[in-house]
Amino acid sequence: PIPSLPSTPSPSPRQAPLLSEAPKPAAPAELGRLSNPKETSQISSLPLMMRRIPTQAGGAQQALLSLEATVQVRWEHFELPTLNEVVLWRIRLTPPIACHLTLAVQPDESVEVPNAVSQGAPESGWLLGEGNATPQKPLTLPILIRPKQSPLLRLPLLVSWNGQVSRWVILSAVSDKPAAPNPNVSVTVERDRWRLHDLLPYLARQMQGAFLLPEGMLEQTVTVPTGQRTVREILSAVEKSLGRRWQQVGAAFALTTSGNEE
Repeated sequence: PIPSLPSTPSPSPRQAPLLSEAPKPAAPAELGRLSNPKETSQISSLPLMMRRIPTQAGGAQQALLSLEATVQVRWEHFELPTLNEVVLWRIRLTPPIACHLTLAVQPDESVEVPNAVSQGAPESGWLLGEGNATPQKPLTLPILIRPKQSPLLRLPLLVSWNGQVSRWVILSAVSDKPAAPNPNVSVTVERDRWRLHDLLPYLARQMQGAFLLPEGMLEQTVTVPTGQRTVREILSAVEKSLGRRWQQVGAAFALTTSGNEE
């Protein structure tokens, strides 16, 4: 006898996918992105060269990140220059990574640097010294200064490292006779908006001191309080306006290149 048919039809057999439609296995990079989407966003935001470095190569990646920083140029010793007399300054260079540093100056007719040696080309400046340095062991170099004009001298510095050159500048008062620098001296400020290339020479002459900063920052405009103020009060306002800090040695100030530096 013929068996009775079921009351509901049996499900149709599952058709195997065609070869051309077979799902492709996920690539290892895709699996990594799926497992850690946060890391993916960080890697994609890095420059192209940085993205080529595997995340496991932490040392190489950190080295490239360090290359984006710059050398810190700071005072270690300052003496107020007196007209036609030789004084000694010392400058400390701290690189972000271990490297070979070179310091040169570009003096004009208003100042002599007796311990600098000509390198032939004016754009290369006069060599002061060179040596190896690390973040833990900075390079300190002396500068001998003999000013031939007063009341102010301007001395550009060229710092070379790993094929890079950064330009700094020293603005220093020059005294006609021995004087005592005083960062707490009171000055009169009649306007609140200043460019640093106008404000800092004025303050240097008033307090008989000096400033060291990246040359490009001289064009920065800052807001300072008006009226009778001390130089120190004005410099505190410059810190807030620029988001930078001052490093002080006596009456010599150096402007940091980032707000995190001490």
